[in-house]
Amino acid sequence: MVGGGLIALFTFTILTAIAFGTRAGLIACVISLGILVVTGAAVYTGAITFSFDINKYATSLSSWSVNAVGFLLYAPVAVIALGVVHEHLAASSLQDLRESHVKHERLVDNLVDTFLYRYDTEGVLSYVSSSVTKVLGYSTGEFLTHFTEYLTDHPVNQEVVKHTEQSVNGLQQPPYEMEIYHKNGSVRWLEVSETPVRDRDGEVVAVEGVAHDIIDRKRTEAALRSEKAFTETALNSQQDAFGRSQAVPAHQ
Repeated sequence: MVGGGLIALFTFTILTAIAFGTRAGLIACVISLGILVVTGAAVYTGAITFSFDINKYATSLSSWSVNAVGFLLYAPVAVIALGVVHEHLAASSLQDLRESHVKHERLVDNLVDTFLYRYDTEGVLSYVSSSVTKVLGYSTGEFLTHFTEYLTDHPVNQEVVKHTEQSVNGLQQPPYEMEIYHKNGSVRWLEVSETPVRDRDGEVVAVEGVAHDIIDRKRTEAALRSEKAFTETALNSQQDAFGRSQAVPAHQ
């Protein structure tokens, strides 16, 4: 009986330590030891009686004392050992998390022509990666404002507002373009891809996105359009000249 009770109390103590930590485990040690001592004293004095022959089990004061001392020695040691292991694992996990965060930040900060951002349901930016400085010249603090603050009056930006409203409403949007001012006053073109962020209840709480500088692509497209227009104009001029040259003999 004593051994079974001791095992039960020991198990209770260890499980408490595993579930709630070292401090809770030590408190469980004290509670279990108190139960052991009070029960032993009650059995020894006859305050507790059993329906079976208790004399077949260890009921002497020395027996209960030995078990209580054993419990007092082993249970706290086991609890503290579990606490040390738990703290080591927690510290290791925290260190891994910090290293992962540092690696992530390093990758984000070294992005070329790209930055990450997040804005709330009101359209106010709450996060922007430091690579925004390389793309648009603004510091992260300067850029944490309403997303329309630096938009130009280009007609394409009217669609930007519509896309943003749809994202806040939880509708995934295709990549779209916007024209925005650089800090030095020049104009930049960005292509952005956004994803609504939802809470546990499925409500949209923010929108996260990736913005890529496409000014070089836009310049190339403009140069190609200009070249195409020049070629078409030259061809039309040649055709007109040829037509006039063919028409001269007819007048003669």
